[in-house]
Amino acid sequence: AKVFEDIGFDSTTNYLFRFRVKVEKNSAALQYPDLQAFTAGVYDENVRRNTGLTVQIGECKDGWGVYEIASQWPIPASGAYFWFAPGNFPGCGDGAKKHPALDAVVFDKLEIVRTGE
Repeated sequence: AKVFEDIGFDSTTNYLFRFRVKVEKNSAALQYPDLQAFTAGVYDENVRRNTGLTVQIGECKDGWGVYEIASQWPIPASGAYFWFAPGNFPGCGDGAKKHPALDAVVFDKLEIVRTGE
């Protein structure tokens, strides 16, 4: 996770976070449309506030897709970060190493767009 202190946000406006992700489904993907593919969001450490999304396998585009998170509050000048993680799946907390429906989830880039005052 990269802290946004080096970006120079305007702390009086909201932003749209657009990111590019490639989800590589395997042959079992149709059996698990409700399993999580990935989660992502923006967290403000100052007030312990999070906005994010969870994307299920059935919602994923095949191959590369663009996903968006609109901030619900202005991003502070410091103390906020963007996070991205693979989704939970059965057995992942019990030592299972492989998602039953995905071969890979690849995060490519993050675009930050000012949406207004």
